[in-house]
Amino acid sequence: MYTIEEKALAMVYFDLEENTFLRLPKERFAGFIPPMASPKPSADFIEKAFEAPVHSPRLRDLAQGGKNAVILVSDATRQVPTASVLPKILKELEEAGLSAENVSCIVATGVHRRATPLEMRQILGDGTGSMIRIENHDPFDPAKLVDLGKTSLGTPIYVNKNAYEADLRIVVGKVEPHEFAGFSGGRKSVLPGIVSETTIGVNHRPEMILHPKATIGEWKDNPVSKDMTEAARMLGVDFCVNILVDSQNRPTCVICGDLEKSHALAIEKVAEGTSVPLKTRPRIIVTTPGSPLNINFYQSMKAIIATAPIMAKNGVIILYSRCAEGMGSEDMLLPFEKGKSVDETLAFLFGNYKIQMDHALLLCKILQSGVRVIVVSKNLSPKALEKMHILSATSLNEALETAFSILGRDESVLFYPCPQRTLPYISEDCV
Repeated sequence: MYTIEEKALAMVYFDLEENTFLRLPKERFAGFIPPMASPKPSADFIEKAFEAPVHSPRLRDLAQGGKNAVILVSDATRQVPTASVLPKILKELEEAGLSAENVSCIVATGVHRRATPLEMRQILGDGTGSMIRIENHDPFDPAKLVDLGKTSLGTPIYVNKNAYEADLRIVVGKVEPHEFAGFSGGRKSVLPGIVSETTIGVNHRPEMILHPKATIGEWKDNPVSKDMTEAARMLGVDFCVNILVDSQNRPTCVICGDLEKSHALAIEKVAEGTSVPLKTRPRIIVTTPGSPLNINFYQSMKAIIATAPIMAKNGVIILYSRCAEGMGSEDMLLPFEKGKSVDETLAFLFGNYKIQMDHALLLCKILQSGVRVIVVSKNLSPKALEKMHILSATSLNEALETAFSILGRDESVLFYPCPQRTLPYISEDCV
């Protein structure tokens, strides 16, 4: 999908998904970091994971005596290969006497849009799509929520009523680096997955997201993550299925069992396989989020957030993304419309914060560090980007020329697609 080819005195970068390329003089080429390869799993790796769960009885034993079960699954923006593990989950439940008609799925949307019927069928897969019920979580209707009290950090936990009333609760998620929760998966199926808008707003508030430990790859001392874990404990999760994937989003490993211990082991495995050491801080990076995050700019921002911490002072990030659904969040743009400067925008954010302003908050943090951003997308308004203090370009060539005009033509370019799937860091001997 992403390749580099040497042609004469040039290096040519290709992206088959976005159908774009960029030719660069060889002396200006700083490197290429492709999505990391994963070892091919054994044919029965899913079966083995369920046979030996981490710090937990087998699912079939946990389900004994239960009358019904609910499975929390991710929405389409997460692109979790849920269908790969659902048949095994249903088989385990059937062994315990729970038929498919007593099993339902809840799409843990958080405050994302509702999953469409087509997306629901894709989540369940052909094998189970007609066997079990599936519904979207509603974070806005109090009648569909239950009050569980507050976490130690003061977050009120209002959780999905159907999940709360189930005899058995199972979560399925994909574990990979996350921009402010440290890592996805595990406890995130509950918070933000099936809680109220109010709960998410408190968990995602500026003081939490701007905490020094609320960053990619950090989870043990991360207040956002700690809050999420407490919420999951308050609800009670009986079994957790953590899926690790390769660059093509194919499952390569499944670690299941106890919510916290299986998730911790999955995080350890992800960290081992995704760490990317860099000896120098890049001055110019060309990046893209890949599918499914290229659906809109709100999601595409994750590639910017992932690369910003490794950038050289006053460096330039060039992001290209299809963004077929445009900005993806009116709330993300609103703070920039209310403040002409980054400081004014931050003042508005702290006084008028809403959930999907989280990326506006993180963008302000990046801009304050001196990093400049250039975006290439035919589906985004240049005027809207300008309000966000982001430069726009109609092509990668134009974006690169803009970057050279800012930093000088002797700068080198690092190509780094899908950085949000990795954990880049600067080695100690960084120049």
